[in-house]
Amino acid sequence: MKNLIKKLSVFLLAIIAMLSLVACGEKETPSSNENSTVTSSVETSVSSNQNSTVTSSVEDSVEKNSSTPTSSTAAFTPSTLVPYVHNFTQPETNYEEATTETTVFLVGDSTVCNYTETKEKAAYYYMRNGYGMRLGEYLNDKVTINNLALSGRSSKSFLKEANYTTLKNSIKAGDFLIIGFGHNDEKTEEARYTNPNGGVTEPTSLKYHLYEYYIKIALDAGATPILCTPIVRRVSSGTYSGNSIHQTAGNATYPGGDYTKAIIDLGAEKNVQVIDLTTITKNMLTGLSSDQSASIYAWKKEANITSVDNTHINAYGAQIVARLLCEELIKTECPLKNYVKKEFAVPSSSVLVGVGFDS
Repeated sequence: MKNLIKKLSVFLLAIIAMLSLVACGEKETPSSNENSTVTSSVETSVSSNQNSTVTSSVEDSVEKNSSTPTSSTAAFTPSTLVPYVHNFTQPETNYEEATTETTVFLVGDSTVCNYTETKEKAAYYYMRNGYGMRLGEYLNDKVTINNLALSGRSSKSFLKEANYTTLKNSIKAGDFLIIGFGHNDEKTEEARYTNPNGGVTEPTSLKYHLYEYYIKIALDAGATPILCTPIVRRVSSGTYSGNSIHQTAGNATYPGGDYTKAIIDLGAEKNVQVIDLTTITKNMLTGLSSDQSASIYAWKKEANITSVDNTHINAYGAQIVARLLCEELIKTECPLKNYVKKEFAVPSSSVLVGVGFDS
């Protein structure tokens, strides 16, 4: 009898062991399914955030990839940038449009000159435009534009260029010459520097170069010279002073000074019309946010705020500056005012459509 009870006990223990194993196996299944669910969620998160790295839980991953930059100083793409819109109104046009043909010559630097689109697109996201490229949009069909301005030149270094020879050989009675130097006259190097402090008889001065080599060339030919002060260099803070408005410190060899004032004073001394683009662009840009001012300047290859070129305007900016120039021109007695179209086109950032904002 004792042997029978012992055998039954062994048998029952075996059955209990088997049941325990089955129970454990049933508990494994939900655990396996939970891992499957987590893996699926992580894959979904990664799929919707290809550039993110999952480092902890699914909730952490979603939280880390749901944030977006909100600061105006953060890197941005053009699609998030609202372009500056100038409050233009139709100006008074109490003048008769001229009907005789004329040529408007322009000399100056990179803020005035033409640019080749194929070359610019290789280096710029929003290509540079000198305001001379857009001036013709505001002048009537009797005007031929001959933009001889060249990037990187000063009133001194331009004299060595073939374009200067073209100017001397081509300008004639009834034509106009817009002179837009200043940016590179500030460079503290022998090849380009001119002194903003010297008088019109001092051979190293800005006044001497502008008068002897440009104003006199125009006057001797019977043409009308027009001096333009340089546009400002963009400042992201919206506060303009010092170098941004062409008031330089210089050094012992190349003294600094106020280049805008030198040009204005020369105009007064020689009775030559001056369009003060320094003040005009300063007034326009003062107080603007970094994003707003960036919308009218050229952008280099990268499409973010660090790419903005603070010296050169883009096509939209060039339209704005060209219109502001013409609005100022029609307030004067300069005969070029009669070639300004009476219906002023409104600049539009749509000229930048294709790679950026497209209002």
